[in-house]
Amino acid sequence: DLKECLLQGSTRALLGRLLDPERGMVPQVAATPCYSGREPAIRENPWAEAAVLGLHQFGEQLSKREEALPPHALDQMWLSAVLLVVEAMTMGFSHVRRCTLEGRAAMSNDVSYVGKAVRQLAPPTVCEPALASLRRADDYVRAYYLPWDELTRFCQLQFCAFGLVRL
Repeated sequence: DLKECLLQGSTRALLGRLLDPERGMVPQVAATPCYSGREPAIRENPWAEAAVLGLHQFGEQLSKREEALPPHALDQMWLSAVLLVVEAMTMGFSHVRRCTLEGRAAMSNDVSYVGKAVRQLAPPTVCEPALASLRRADDYVRAYYLPWDELTRFCQLQFCAFGLVRL
């Protein structure tokens, strides 16, 4: 409906830099060099830190408008923000051309880092559905560990969730 469209558009506008197709999350995730390396990740990657900073700034912007918006609208904007970040994450992961097992572990670590920040920043009413979408991103990363015959089954089951481009 119109109200939902306006809230999602506002959320997208507040997350503008994070979702920028040229300098946002998708190209940063795809260009992460440690995903093809043999060294285990010591800390989260810069794109994950930028995502958390973007969500923190988003939360600050919403807190300034708390009196103007009803609580359910704020919750919907938070959920939309997390869904947009997860979408950008999985799209970025789908563009990574070469990745090692250590790289997959680093990806999973980055998803966990963003998930921890969502638990701290998002309102409690939004945390469960937001974390469910982050689990979907982690499932996407873990699918690369699956044996070939199980991977095809995973693709069949998850086609609607991830789409043809990401699978």
